[in-house]
Amino acid sequence: MDEIQSETRFNVPNTWLEDLTGIRSRRFAGPETTPSDLAIEAGRAALEKCDMDPKDIAMVIYCGIDRYWVELAPSHRVQR
Repeated sequence: MDEIQSETRFNVPNTWLEDLTGIRSRRFAGPETTPSDLAIEAGRAALEKCDMDPKDIAMVIYCGIDRYWVELAPSHRVQR
């Protein structure tokens, strides 16, 4: 990801992040889109792709770093 400018700023190849993580590009969500909104969309797409019923999922574990809810984890939103 060239926008990091790692070669000039950190003296490492521009490909280091892709080589390390496999990430080739970034996308940006709108200002009103939360991480749990993205998790919900991804979960629905994954369930549809593997032809699974959401009722067959016994547990949802959400792991994220954000501060849009101080107390509650957003797992309950994703599970719905």
